Amino acid sequence: HSQGVTVYRYANRIPLLFEGGNDVVSVVANKSIRWSTYKVKATDKVGVFVSLVSTKIPFKGTSKEYIGDDKGVLHKAISDALKDCCRQLRTKITKRKANREQEDRKKNLIKYIPDVSRALMGMLESMSSVDEAKQDDHEQDRAQHRHKRARTAANGRT
Repeated sequence: HSQGVTVYRYANRIPLLFEGGNDVVSVVANKSIRWSTYKVKATDKVGVFVSLVSTKIPFKGTSKEYIGDDKGVLHKAISDALKDCCRQLRTKITKRKANREQEDRKKNLIKYIPDVSRALMGMLESMSSVDEAKQDDHEQDRAQHRHKRARTAANGRT
């Protein structure tokens, strides 16, 4: 399978190669588990490995090709185990996605820092030159005002 869920089944450490669709593990993995709940997309490649070890495996058929357990204890046990694994997988997927998004934000920030710093520097320089011009104007006004007072005082003395 290039994508989707691939089920690998083992009974007493022996791989079960035939009748995979009828097997309790395949039924649980393909029909009982809602993979999207665990952030697994239909295009993702997922391998499900289940190994049953017991002296009383409920094989169906005479050739022991698949395990049958129609909604019984085994079905519930496999379902619970897979859901537990899926919860762990969802946690990993969520963390990986958050890390990836944080890295993307960091890259974008680093990418635009030179432009933003140049723009800020230009704004600060223009604000500084405006402030200097205002300060020069203010000093000229004060000088003119002092000069007028001095003339007024000189005129008053004469």
